[in-house]
Amino acid sequence: MEKAICINDKTVRSFDLSTNCINRINGKECLYCYVKAARDNNFNAKKIYETNYDGQVLRMKKNTIDRLNNCGGLRMFSFGDYMPHMDKDIKAMLDDCVKVGWVSR
Repeated sequence: MEKAICINDKTVRSFDLSTNCINRINGKECLYCYVKAARDNNFNAKKIYETNYDGQVLRMKKNTIDRLNNCGGLRMFSFGDYMPHMDKDIKAMLDDCVKVGWVSR
């Protein structure tokens, strides 16, 4: 099963519950989509998947969190788009960020 928080060459880590988007689901992928271009060139990191958040933030090493804080934080939706059915997992991830002191309310 794919993880929601993955290594990201550009931003260290990213949070992606899916590598899909509404346009692709509706059969109308954007011609300029960099995720589609990566798939077309056989980059495995861009394979199509949907996953759930499983508490990964709680298992992150402090030095990973510190590194992310020094470069702008955890990127969300790098390889796919937000969709309303993701709200529960997004809230769980953000609640865990608060628990580890990554963000405050």
